[in-house]
Amino acid sequence: MLSNCEIAHPTHDNTVDIPERTECLNLIQHSDISSTAKTVISGLRNDDVVIVQNVAAELADTILAEVADQLGLKSQLEVQSGFAAIKGHRDNIGTYFMTVNKTADYEFIGPHSEGTQFTDMHLASMYCYENDTDGGESVLLHVDQNSAAIADFKEVVWKIRLINRELSPAEKALAKMKWQINIPEDILSDNDQVLRQRESYEEGIELYEVLAKTPMSYSKILARQVKVFWDNISSADRSSVTQYRKFLETEGLLKLPPGGATTQQLDHSDHRRIWDSDLSYEAIFDGKLIRKLRPGELVFINNLTWTHAIANWTPKSGTRKIAVAFA
Repeated sequence: MLSNCEIAHPTHDNTVDIPERTECLNLIQHSDISSTAKTVISGLRNDDVVIVQNVAAELADTILAEVADQLGLKSQLEVQSGFAAIKGHRDNIGTYFMTVNKTADYEFIGPHSEGTQFTDMHLASMYCYENDTDGGESVLLHVDQNSAAIADFKEVVWKIRLINRELSPAEKALAKMKWQINIPEDILSDNDQVLRQRESYEEGIELYEVLAKTPMSYSKILARQVKVFWDNISSADRSSVTQYRKFLETEGLLKLPPGGATTQQLDHSDHRRIWDSDLSYEAIFDGKLIRKLRPGELVFINNLTWTHAIANWTPKSGTRKIAVAFA
């Protein structure tokens, strides 16, 4: 059964015009933990975005934990919050929430679903402490599950070639942890589209970055297979950032330094982009929600069907403190 967020849309050459879907936004007030969690889950089951307003910071973790627990995602929530400390790319705020990725002046972060098909994160949440810059809007785009274009999604994945050796069970487990590789599924084949070879630092193991078609993922929230615009799809594709800049310009959200800036200078993921798919956002997204989050707002989205992104802002125009969590 399709959600009410899946519709057709027009296309334009010089703009990126995605229809606004205010009917997909549920604004609710917190009552008690159990009731709030049930209301959030009801919205998520309908593939809506749910924002709980006027939530005290000390309650955000508790509400999130209850939602994750009722969805059967509590252990995943705990794992993801633990990774922040291990990997060092985020700092923990409270029990489950983490800092957002740091950006340089005028940088934006394009739309993506957090993680990869391997990490399998179903739920994304944001909590706003402070947000008084002249930009910094949260941009949520809904993936059009009816679009033929999404069949062309490709992701950057690791594959290996074994040279005169086999891997022990312990080595297979290590490869899974280090490179997100499953053996034998991720042994390099002659049909793979190799992007580049990377150093494995392991004797008898050659490591490759490969461009592969993205399989559908099962959404535990919606109980069906869906197509996902994972981070390793979005951030590897030059077309994606070109489209996002056009989208921000179309919406009047793009901030530029005096004298302007190239897309590469504005792009937080420029160093990761290695190919050009020629994709169109109008062909793969069927709805948008743009919100300048307010202090005390706690956001819940289905991480598989909705992407999240950040508009940029003028340096020193204010403070943006948003925490995120995933499960």
